[in-house]
Amino acid sequence: MKQNTISYYDRKVANKYNNYIVKEDSELLPFLMTSINGISRTKAKEYLTNKMIYIDKKIITQYNYPLKKGQVVQICK
Repeated sequence: MKQNTISYYDRKVANKYNNYIVKEDSELLPFLMTSINGISRTKAKEYLTNKMIYIDKKIITQYNYPLKKGQVVQICK
């Protein structure tokens, strides 16, 4: 019998965050506005202020944080 390879922790985390992979170098705020359909600049900054943005598992609050291709951006649901 094959075991499930996804741990309980991974399933729990997957339900809490929307994950986005950076496809090209950019700054965080423009990335958020293009990745999330219909998000306003004010709402994106609110996510940053409320510490709802993680980049490579670290909380980021800086709107002009430089992103590199391949990084994972997680946003709390």
